[in-house]
Amino acid sequence: MNQFDPAVQDLNDAVKIDPAFSEAYYRLGKVYRLQKPPDLVKSLASYNKAIELDGKNADYYEGLGNCLWDMKEHDKAFQAYNKMIELKGPRLAANYETRSFRYGILREYDKAIADDSMCIQLKPDEGNYYNNRGWDYIMNGQLDKAIPDINKSLELNPNNLHTWDTRGWYYYNMGNVNQAIEDLNRALSIDAKDDTILGHRGTCYFTTKEYAKSIADLNKAIDLNGKNADAYLYRGLCYKILDQPDKAISDFQSTVNFSDDKNLTKRAMDELKTLK
Repeated sequence: MNQFDPAVQDLNDAVKIDPAFSEAYYRLGKVYRLQKPPDLVKSLASYNKAIELDGKNADYYEGLGNCLWDMKEHDKAFQAYNKMIELKGPRLAANYETRSFRYGILREYDKAIADDSMCIQLKPDEGNYYNNRGWDYIMNGQLDKAIPDINKSLELNPNNLHTWDTRGWYYYNMGNVNQAIEDLNRALSIDAKDDTILGHRGTCYFTTKEYAKSIADLNKAIDLNGKNADAYLYRGLCYKILDQPDKAISDFQSTVNFSDDKNLTKRAMDELKTLK
């Protein structure tokens, strides 16, 4: 219910009653991380206490890894994720998915794909896992391997908006922008308020030089997620072409501020150099 203060109070009362209640410390770690603003120091302490009390729970290490990731302690986060996998808990496929996602952010796509493959091996009827591997194949430049996974995902779940988004991005990378827009429209018909998909369609419109449509989509994406670095980049590119340098500079700077992608950050910084 996003009522974090009473949640913290109840969980603290729980550990006062039973100081060995590891699950309560784990949940405290989650609440401290998710509250706005997050208290990552208290989150970290709570996860560590949960692990001190029960070092065999894979979910506790997943929570610890997520907290360390948010603290930009990526090496330590992967140490936690590796321990999470080693423990082979009841959510092992989901644990592999978590680690795969982090590898993807760091552009270590071979490792991400290996984890995606483990997810599929463990749960071959779960469409999301085929979609994840299809996406990582696209990002790794292995487009021929991507489409069988994407279509398998749609076969298992034809209403998965994220897979329609992935297939749209596949067609975009194949140079078939019109088909990409068609698939992205299908995704947005399922959920019109997904900032990632709006950003992808905005990128497609930028490519087709439909700048007004591109800006409209990118505005919506940024309104939904003020840290969407890709959306800022392409809106900045639109503004640059439309000879609105002040707006372009602001958007490129926002890309630098919010991006975890080194390539995206470099592109924005290169654009800034041309305008300043």
